[in-house]
Amino acid sequence: MIPIRLKISGIYSYLKEQDIDFSMLTSAHLFGIFGAVGSGKSALLEAIVFALYGESERLNSRELRAYNMMNLKSNEAFIQFDFQAPGNKGLYRAIAKGKRHNRNKEDVKFDRALYKIENNQPIPVETSTIQSIIGISYENFRRTIIIPQGKFQEFLQLGVKDRTEMVKELFNLHRFDLSFKTGRLQKKNDEALNICGGRLQQLGEISQEDIDRITQAIKDLAVELEGLGLKLRNMEIEEVEIRKTRDILISLNQYQQKLQQLQARKGDILEAEKRLADYDDCVSQFKSDLDLFDSRKTQIHELEGRLEKSMLI
Repeated sequence: MIPIRLKISGIYSYLKEQDIDFSMLTSAHLFGIFGAVGSGKSALLEAIVFALYGESERLNSRELRAYNMMNLKSNEAFIQFDFQAPGNKGLYRAIAKGKRHNRNKEDVKFDRALYKIENNQPIPVETSTIQSIIGISYENFRRTIIIPQGKFQEFLQLGVKDRTEMVKELFNLHRFDLSFKTGRLQKKNDEALNICGGRLQQLGEISQEDIDRITQAIKDLAVELEGLGLKLRNMEIEEVEIRKTRDILISLNQYQQKLQQLQARKGDILEAEKRLADYDDCVSQFKSDLDLFDSRKTQIHELEGRLEKSMLI
């Protein structure tokens, strides 16, 4: 995590708003906050931790933490902490706002919010996701990132389990902890070996002669299988030829039936051919006379029509 900016007001000794730009300090990759005892160094760190986790090392909820965090001369408190999340997860802003009750001065409530900054626009994010964003829990954050005064001895005296978990979390070593997966895989392999062993016991002992005999039997079966495959291919070729012959016979039978039908109609066909020849002969001999007859008949009708008109006149 890289701190970018911290704004606070109404927190501990900081009555008025203070704006601290960390970007100029972090550009050198190393900086320090110095001052006399009671000058407010720890207050800045406490404000950062509280904005991120809603927790404070100095005070707990039973000690009126919110009341003691707020400056006694202020009725409102504000913390805004901008930071760059590790692993290129982006820019985030943690905000904590406190307000004192109008009548009960000891009643102070804080509201926290978390945002992801994209294109200079804050997008709300659940505050409960802060551990996954920063990659470290509050307990390990206060033990390693911010060690309060007089607490370094506690850090050194951590138990083996706690120290191991802290190191795993700090350096993301959980992905290398393969003990559970290895144990599960080993158990699975042991079960498979036991099953195979049981099956082998059911088969009894097998000598080298048995293996050779079975191997030779497999070779003989392979030769027999190859011969059967060749025979099958030849039969498939014969089947194709038989199918072709069958199709030809079916076609021949159909043509023969059609021929018989035509032969049965031979007399009718010859009679029709004779009538057609007579018709063609008549047309060739009498068509001109018939056309002349039709023409004269048309002229007669026209003359009759004229005669009727003249008689009416």
